[in-house]
Amino acid sequence: MYKAKQSLGQNFLVDPGMAQKIVNQVQDESEGGRCVVEVGPGKGALSAMLLSRYERMTAIEIDQRSVAYLSQELPGLDVRHQDVLTVDWLALSKEKAEGAQLSVIGNLPYYIVSQILFSILDAAPHVRRAVLTMQLEVAQRVVSTPTGKTYGILSVVSQLYGTPQIAFKIPPTVFQPQPDVDSALVVIDFPKERPEFGINECHLRTGVAKPLNIDMKP
Repeated sequence: MYKAKQSLGQNFLVDPGMAQKIVNQVQDESEGGRCVVEVGPGKGALSAMLLSRYERMTAIEIDQRSVAYLSQELPGLDVRHQDVLTVDWLALSKEKAEGAQLSVIGNLPYYIVSQILFSILDAAPHVRRAVLTMQLEVAQRVVSTPTGKTYGILSVVSQLYGTPQIAFKIPPTVFQPQPDVDSALVVIDFPKERPEFGINECHLRTGVAKPLNIDMKP
């Protein structure tokens, strides 16, 4: 069995009970789960449970070792060797779901959690629900209110595009290797149509970040 790569920020989920709690939040009703997309499946703790419910799901994995492992252990899984930051969500929704909104689930690498989160937020018209594990500190930023100390660009953009909530906290003990921080599961629901913001979306993040002087790093 291969070990987690520090360079990829891998902390594999190893607790079946926690995996079940996370999978229960997906709640996808598409035919065969064709709209379900898992990002960063790793060794498949979530994938195996997801596949038992959503046989037509897709998994996106950057680590070739995990791709090979999942292809062997879960031969029915459509696993693709790709960086999640390069995913064309519109093209994927057309291919897998005839343009329907996707349900995205993933245990996000902590060191690039903001970049992945923004990529999913940018794809919000093509995403119905995002179920994402991240460090608790970032989760608190995502759901923070304007009067909160952690309110910033992640809060603004997440809440402009969707409705985020912290479903529950996750202790370090359910991961291998164990991270040095607590985690949380964030669930973000998106409307079928993105609201009009009165600003070019290409410049929205810049327009929000500059006046707030927010550091975008997690």
